[in-house]
Amino acid sequence: MRDLIKRNYLEITSFLWGISEATFFFILPDAFILPATVLSPKKHARIVFASWLGSIVGVCILYLLFSTHYYLYKEFVFSLPFTHEAMMNKVGNLLNKDSLMILFQPVSGVPAKVWMIKFFSRQVDFLTFAIPLFTGRLIRMILVGLLGRKLSPYFIKFKQHKVKIIFIYIIMIVSAVWLSAKM
Repeated sequence: MRDLIKRNYLEITSFLWGISEATFFFILPDAFILPATVLSPKKHARIVFASWLGSIVGVCILYLLFSTHYYLYKEFVFSLPFTHEAMMNKVGNLLNKDSLMILFQPVSGVPAKVWMIKFFSRQVDFLTFAIPLFTGRLIRMILVGLLGRKLSPYFIKFKQHKVKIIFIYIIMIVSAVWLSAKM
Protein backbone atom coordinates (compact mmCIF):
# COMPACT_ATOMS: atom_id res chain seq x y z
CA MET A 1 0.00 0.00 0.00
CA ARG A 2 2.82 2.34 0.89
CA ASP A 3 4.48 1.79 -2.51
CA LEU A 4 1.18 2.37 -4.28
CA ILE A 5 0.79 5.72 -2.53
CA LYS A 6 4.41 6.66 -3.28
CA ARG A 7 4.02 5.89 -6.99
CA ASN A 8 0.67 7.64 -7.31
CA TYR A 9 0.97 10.59 -4.92
CA LEU A 10 0.32 13.14 -7.68
CA GLU A 11 -2.87 11.39 -8.72
CA ILE A 12 -4.04 10.93 -5.12
CA THR A 13 -3.33 14.58 -4.32
CA SER A 14 -5.10 15.67 -7.49
CA PHE A 15 -8.14 13.53 -6.63
CA LEU A 16 -8.33 14.89 -3.08
CA TRP A 17 -7.86 18.45 -4.34
CA GLY A 18 -10.76 17.95 -6.76
CA ILE A 19 -13.04 16.72 -3.96
CA SER A 20 -12.09 19.46 -1.55
CA GLU A 21 -12.41 22.27 -4.11
CA ALA A 22 -15.88 21.09 -5.06
CA THR A 23 -17.02 21.04 -1.43
CA PHE A 24 -15.14 23.46 0.84
CA PHE A 25 -11.75 24.49 -0.58
CA PHE A 26 -11.53 27.64 -2.68
CA ILE A 27 -8.42 27.13 -4.85
CA LEU A 28 -9.11 25.49 -8.22
CA PRO A 29 -7.50 22.12 -8.98
CA ASP A 30 -5.78 23.92 -11.87
CA ALA A 31 -3.39 25.37 -9.30
CA PHE A 32 -2.17 21.83 -8.70
CA ILE A 33 -2.65 20.37 -12.19
CA LEU A 34 -0.42 22.91 -13.94
CA PRO A 35 2.73 22.50 -11.82
CA ALA A 36 2.17 18.74 -11.40
CA THR A 37 2.00 18.22 -15.16
CA VAL A 38 5.06 20.43 -15.66
CA LEU A 39 7.01 18.27 -13.21
CA SER A 40 5.56 14.95 -14.44
CA PRO A 41 4.49 15.41 -18.07
CA LYS A 42 4.09 11.66 -18.66
CA LYS A 43 1.40 11.53 -15.97
CA HIS A 44 -0.61 14.51 -17.25
CA ALA A 45 -3.63 12.46 -18.36
CA ARG A 46 -3.77 10.58 -15.05
CA ILE A 47 -3.42 13.77 -13.02
CA VAL A 48 -6.20 15.50 -14.98
CA PHE A 49 -8.49 12.46 -14.80
CA ALA A 50 -7.91 12.08 -11.04
CA SER A 51 -8.75 15.72 -10.44
CA TRP A 52 -11.85 15.52 -12.63
CA LEU A 53 -12.99 12.35 -10.88
CA GLY A 54 -12.42 14.08 -7.53
CA SER A 55 -14.54 17.00 -8.73
CA ILE A 56 -17.35 14.61 -9.65
CA VAL A 57 -17.21 12.98 -6.22
CA GLY A 58 -17.07 16.42 -4.59
CA VAL A 59 -20.07 17.71 -6.51
CA CYS A 60 -22.03 14.58 -5.55
CA ILE A 61 -21.12 15.17 -1.89
CA LEU A 62 -22.13 18.80 -2.32
CA TYR A 63 -25.46 17.75 -3.82
CA LEU A 64 -26.15 15.44 -0.88
CA LEU A 65 -25.25 18.20 1.58
CA PHE A 66 -27.53 20.68 -0.17
CA SER A 67 -30.40 18.21 -0.42
CA THR A 68 -30.33 17.56 3.33
CA HIS A 69 -29.10 20.87 4.83
CA TYR A 70 -29.64 23.56 2.18
CA TYR A 71 -29.68 26.68 4.37
CA LEU A 72 -26.89 25.52 6.66
CA TYR A 73 -24.59 24.68 3.78
CA LYS A 74 -25.53 27.84 1.88
CA GLU A 75 -24.43 29.87 4.90
CA PHE A 76 -21.21 27.84 5.09
CA VAL A 77 -20.43 28.39 1.39
CA PHE A 78 -20.67 32.16 1.74
CA SER A 79 -18.36 32.07 4.74
CA LEU A 80 -15.56 30.66 2.55
CA PRO A 81 -12.91 32.97 1.08
CA PHE A 82 -13.60 34.26 -2.44
CA THR A 83 -17.35 33.52 -2.28
CA HIS A 84 -19.95 36.21 -1.76
CA GLU A 85 -23.57 37.08 -2.49
CA ALA A 86 -22.66 39.13 -5.60
CA MET A 87 -21.65 35.86 -7.24
CA MET A 88 -25.19 34.62 -6.73
CA ASN A 89 -26.51 37.65 -8.62
CA LYS A 90 -24.02 37.04 -11.46
CA VAL A 91 -25.18 33.42 -11.78
CA GLY A 92 -28.83 34.51 -11.70
CA ASN A 93 -28.23 37.06 -14.46
CA LEU A 94 -26.41 34.49 -16.61
CA LEU A 95 -29.14 31.89 -16.14
CA ASN A 96 -31.87 34.43 -16.89
CA LYS A 97 -30.24 35.02 -20.28
CA ASP A 98 -29.91 31.32 -21.09
CA SER A 99 -30.01 28.17 -19.00
CA LEU A 100 -27.15 26.73 -21.10
CA MET A 101 -24.83 29.22 -19.40
CA ILE A 102 -24.00 26.38 -16.99
CA LEU A 103 -21.61 25.23 -19.72
CA PHE A 104 -19.50 28.28 -18.93
CA GLN A 105 -19.37 27.65 -15.18
CA PRO A 106 -15.79 26.37 -15.25
CA VAL A 107 -14.57 29.65 -16.76
CA SER A 108 -17.07 32.03 -15.14
CA GLY A 109 -15.00 32.75 -12.05
CA VAL A 110 -17.90 31.63 -9.86
CA PRO A 111 -17.41 28.39 -7.90
CA ALA A 112 -19.66 25.40 -8.61
CA LYS A 113 -20.82 25.68 -5.00
CA VAL A 114 -22.51 29.00 -5.78
CA TRP A 115 -24.00 27.67 -9.02
CA MET A 116 -25.46 24.76 -7.08
CA ILE A 117 -27.12 27.13 -4.60
CA LYS A 118 -28.80 28.91 -7.51
CA PHE A 119 -29.84 25.65 -9.17
CA PHE A 120 -31.27 24.35 -5.91
CA SER A 121 -33.28 27.53 -5.45
CA ARG A 122 -34.72 26.95 -8.96
CA GLN A 123 -35.37 23.26 -8.20
CA VAL A 124 -33.36 21.99 -11.17
CA ASP A 125 -32.60 18.27 -11.17
CA PHE A 126 -29.07 17.00 -10.55
CA LEU A 127 -28.28 15.75 -14.07
CA THR A 128 -29.28 19.05 -15.69
CA PHE A 129 -26.74 20.72 -13.41
CA ALA A 130 -24.03 18.05 -13.35
CA ILE A 131 -23.59 16.96 -16.97
CA PRO A 132 -22.67 20.41 -18.36
CA LEU A 133 -20.63 21.14 -15.23
CA PHE A 134 -18.61 17.93 -15.52
CA THR A 135 -18.10 18.43 -19.27
CA GLY A 136 -16.91 22.01 -18.86
CA ARG A 137 -14.59 21.09 -16.00
CA LEU A 138 -13.08 18.22 -17.97
CA ILE A 139 -12.36 20.48 -20.94
CA ARG A 140 -10.78 23.15 -18.72
CA MET A 141 -8.67 20.60 -16.83
CA ILE A 142 -7.51 18.94 -20.06
CA LEU A 143 -6.41 22.32 -21.44
CA VAL A 144 -4.52 23.13 -18.22
CA GLY A 145 -2.90 19.67 -18.24
CA LEU A 146 -1.84 20.06 -21.87
CA LEU A 147 -0.42 23.50 -21.09
CA GLY A 148 1.62 21.99 -18.27
CA ARG A 149 2.86 19.23 -20.53
CA LYS A 150 3.90 21.76 -23.19
CA LEU A 151 5.69 23.93 -20.61
CA SER A 152 7.50 20.96 -19.11
CA PRO A 153 10.55 20.95 -21.43
CA TYR A 154 11.29 24.55 -20.48
CA PHE A 155 11.38 23.71 -16.77
CA ILE A 156 12.91 20.23 -16.91
CA LYS A 157 16.47 21.58 -16.88
CA PHE A 158 15.82 23.06 -13.42
CA LYS A 159 14.88 19.69 -11.93
CA GLN A 160 18.34 19.08 -10.50
CA HIS A 161 18.14 22.40 -8.66
CA LYS A 162 15.58 21.65 -5.93
CA VAL A 163 15.35 25.23 -4.64
CA LYS A 164 14.69 26.63 -8.10
CA ILE A 165 12.00 24.07 -8.89
CA ILE A 166 10.23 24.72 -5.58
CA PHE A 167 10.36 28.45 -6.31
CA ILE A 168 8.93 27.89 -9.81
CA TYR A 169 6.25 25.63 -8.34
CA ILE A 170 5.19 28.31 -5.86
CA ILE A 171 5.11 30.97 -8.60
CA MET A 172 2.95 28.74 -10.78
CA ILE A 173 0.48 28.04 -7.97
CA VAL A 174 0.21 31.73 -7.10
CA SER A 175 -0.24 32.59 -10.80
CA ALA A 176 -2.95 29.95 -11.26
CA VAL A 177 -4.79 31.18 -8.16
CA TRP A 178 -4.52 34.78 -9.30
CA LEU A 179 -5.76 33.91 -12.80
CA SER A 180 -8.68 31.89 -11.43
CA ALA A 181 -9.69 34.81 -9.20
CA LYS A 182 -9.60 37.19 -12.21
CA MET A 183 -11.84 34.99 -14.41
